[in-house]
Amino acid sequence: MQRPLDTTAEAWEVQVEIWRRMGPSKRLSAAVRLSEDVVALARAGIASRHPEYDDDAVRLAEIRLRLGDELFAKAFPDAPRWDP
Repeated sequence: MQRPLDTTAEAWEVQVEIWRRMGPSKRLSAAVRLSEDVVALARAGIASRHPEYDDDAVRLAEIRLRLGDELFAKAFPDAPRWDP
């Protein structure tokens, strides 16, 4: 793993040690939580930029953002292409 540019070497060492001490199930749980948080933040940003979108439009726009246009079109061929 490479240290993020916005993290000091000391802080990075502490974080890596915390991850090492976690068991596999705790690491997985943390990863799932972080992933869910990223989706929630992306959807909040889309909803903020597009107050006219309903919940389904926000969800589809976030999925389109995550998958990219080509894969989104294959996965959701009949869905409207909401801008993220």
